[in-house]
Amino acid sequence: MNMKKTSRILSLLLTLIFVMGLLPIGLFVIAETAENEERVTVYLDSSYKGGNSNGSYEKPYVVLADALHALNSTQNLLQGYIYLLSDYTHKISSTEQIVNFTAAHQVHVVYTSDPDNKKAFRVEIGSTFSTTTWAERHWGANVVLTFNGPVTFDAVDVLITPDKTNLLTFMTDTTVTVPLVEGGTASYTFAAGSPFYANYTFTAASGKVVATPASVAGESTPRQYYRNIIHLRYAFNGSDWFEVTENATFTTDSSTDESRFNHIYKTTYTKNVNEVYTHPSGKVILHAGQWGSFFMHVIAGLSPAAGSEITIGGKATCSFRGPYSTVTTLGKVTYIFEGGSVTTIDDVFGNIYAKKTSPYQTMDVEIIPASDSLIFPTSDTYP
Repeated sequence: MNMKKTSRILSLLLTLIFVMGLLPIGLFVIAETAENEERVTVYLDSSYKGGNSNGSYEKPYVVLADALHALNSTQNLLQGYIYLLSDYTHKISSTEQIVNFTAAHQVHVVYTSDPDNKKAFRVEIGSTFSTTTWAERHWGANVVLTFNGPVTFDAVDVLITPDKTNLLTFMTDTTVTVPLVEGGTASYTFAAGSPFYANYTFTAASGKVVATPASVAGESTPRQYYRNIIHLRYAFNGSDWFEVTENATFTTDSSTDESRFNHIYKTTYTKNVNEVYTHPSGKVILHAGQWGSFFMHVIAGLSPAAGSEITIGGKATCSFRGPYSTVTTLGKVTYIFEGGSVTTIDDVFGNIYAKKTSPYQTMDVEIIPASDSLIFPTSDTYP
């Protein structure tokens, strides 16, 4: 090696040493961490009994909160995977209308499992938030489900259902006319706070009507109702990312309990989850799932964000409507319809649902029909 080349190499090394001395201590370690920790997978298995869980395949976490905390506390992590090794039940309890899916997180969390053996991701909501005016709805829960951080659901089967341990009581004193075992009828008042059973027998003793819990026909023992969900509203944070891939499913529990309709104090709201609404905001990509009535809305203090971009395609289903009359946000929202299961844009201006005679929304709405199979209602559809 000649002297000139050796001199240049030494000069370069000295320069690098000098520059490194000017950089903050640990910078190169952090940079290496960021490069190596861009994506991390932790494993979740509620059936694991080995103890000392660390999120590895051999020692998976048992509860979702631990898996989420591990990802969210990893330095410089951009995206993390929570891999379900078995079916998982995620229980959420709340006394408020807004129900948080999880604690807030900065990491983009991807829920996934083996695509050839997808795992069930059951979400049981135990909400006591209702309204006293919903007596004819058995005071079912009014839920606004939010997702506090960027999230993707892939290769998991999500089912939203009420928590059956969230038992129902009468919210107000409720007086009804009841049939007596002895014959005839009488007036009876269910006291506020008393258990709400699926069936009763009523007897008159010493001038007083007594209600005794009884089993429903075909059942062996009396049972107290659990609080079902009347309104389930998905509300997304306008600064986040929400995605359901075509490898996933995202549905609600529509099973019915006909005893609610046949009850002495009956209701027509007999499903476990009765009505579904989706209020999109931010970056929303839906290629699967059942999203009910789909429109921007101001609900529980949450407003849609200007600049939102919503993509709908694949197996996702919804009844699309323009921004509702509560929306006062200025700015633009873009909807990209890729076809698939959604073939009709039911209410492009949102005025049918809001009973308005003409478009009225404050937002600029751009609809990109990225499919030639979309159908728009004709003008005489509108009031």
